[in-house]
Amino acid sequence: MKTSTLISLLAFSSLLTPPLAGQAADAPAEEREPAYVRRFSLGGRLSVLALGSMPESELTRNEPVGPAEIKSTLESKTRRAGGGIAVQVALTERIALSVDLLGRRTGYRKYTETRTGTDNPTTTWDERTLRSSAEQTRANLWEFPVLGRYYTKDRHDYGPRGFFQGGLSVRRAGGVITFTETGGECCIQIPAALARRYITGVVAGAGVQVMDDFGVKVIPEVRYTRWFSRNFDSPPAQTARHQLEILIGIAF
Repeated sequence: MKTSTLISLLAFSSLLTPPLAGQAADAPAEEREPAYVRRFSLGGRLSVLALGSMPESELTRNEPVGPAEIKSTLESKTRRAGGGIAVQVALTERIALSVDLLGRRTGYRKYTETRTGTDNPTTTWDERTLRSSAEQTRANLWEFPVLGRYYTKDRHDYGPRGFFQGGLSVRRAGGVITFTETGGECCIQIPAALARRYITGVVAGAGVQVMDDFGVKVIPEVRYTRWFSRNFDSPPAQTARHQLEILIGIAF
């Protein structure tokens, strides 16, 4: 082969080499489609309690001084519906961190009857002295759950996906307002005492995420929270330690 011919072939091959190399480098980038679910999302949640935060109950106790019999009946005034804001950040293809700030109103009405003295069993009426009072209390509960979520699909995969979640939650009680009516006279305004302003609990749950063509996500889910202690803990006025709720979220 002549030297001029060899030089011509080498020059021609050098012109083809850059485009081919560029195509080889770009091939992996073309294989990965854009993410179906964005890494960061912000939205709101509506929460409805399946179990009230202040269970109705009745308590009777006897005091040696007097002697006295004290009977208290609690009527729940909890608002089962609440809501707030929600943030989610994808950590991997299937694992995300979800943080919420949810608020709701709780409350109760407590009727108390106090009978002092001794009843004569030979008569048909009660000789003891009766005093009654009615206490109405309301308070605000703010919950801050921090949850890890595992999705059943990668965030680059199209279509609905389920998820399982678990983590911890902190609840703060505040804004306590109490009105007490005694002997038909109203009202003594001394806020009911909180056992603990802040309590913590463990959370577990599951749900589904569905997204439309505009990127709006609808997220129905169920959560169970086991609180380690109570905000109100003066029987029969005790906040529940078991919390079951249904949530519907809208995220963008």
